[in-house]
Amino acid sequence: MEYKKLNGEYYLRLDPGDEILESIAKVCEREKIFGGHFQGIGACGELTISTYSPQEKNFTLHDFAGHFEIVSLLGNITKTDQINLHAHANFSYADTNNQLASIGGHLRRAVINYTAEIIIRPANEIISQRFDIIDDVGVWNLP
Repeated sequence: MEYKKLNGEYYLRLDPGDEILESIAKVCEREKIFGGHFQGIGACGELTISTYSPQEKNFTLHDFAGHFEIVSLLGNITKTDQINLHAHANFSYADTNNQLASIGGHLRRAVINYTAEIIIRPANEIISQRFDIIDDVGVWNLP
């Protein structure tokens, strides 16, 4: 991974074997980014995406392996006692009939197999989280 700060934003280039969320978290820790958002494109070989069930109040994990183009990666950065990343992503791939298909959801893990380009836009303040008792998840704490 390499990154550079330009005009208040951080531009990351990831290499094969880099994990997206780990890489973003490392930059946030090094640069003391405790609030903001990120976006990116690239290609991954291993994915874990989850879907949330409000009725059961839990996430179901879905693992994938192959070649996946990142169509859209969007997420936010908050801080509690640690840096928290919340990301959603869409991926395209060729199915068994070599037809274009897509998958997406809450991103848990994505390992780069080619490259990725990600922009982090820090907020000017810390964005914290609070626990939402209705959905049993963390949400922004905006006083």
